[in-house]
Amino acid sequence: EEGGVSWTNAGKELLLKGGGDSGAKERDIVWALNSVMEGTPAKTAILMMSRADNNGMWEPGALAGITPYEMETPERTPILDRFLRNPGSSRKETYLPTLQALPGKAE
Repeated sequence: EEGGVSWTNAGKELLLKGGGDSGAKERDIVWALNSVMEGTPAKTAILMMSRADNNGMWEPGALAGITPYEMETPERTPILDRFLRNPGSSRKETYLPTLQALPGKAE
């Protein structure tokens, strides 16, 4: 656990992929998650990843704040899947809608 951030096995693999300085990648991700925690009312911040070797399914890579002991991720997530359909959109600023905790809703 680095800077209050817990890493999943998939998240650790992400740090080692693609070469470069894995320590710098880790510091950047820790900074981003901690910034969300400090700069917003959020009590939890999670880095979600989509890997080709996992059929494009989303899975947590790193977690900060109050996190569940076990985490279930839905098979498809319309908002996150939009980034997979439009790969160039990840370079543009994107506004995500406010997500509300409604009974029976998952995203």
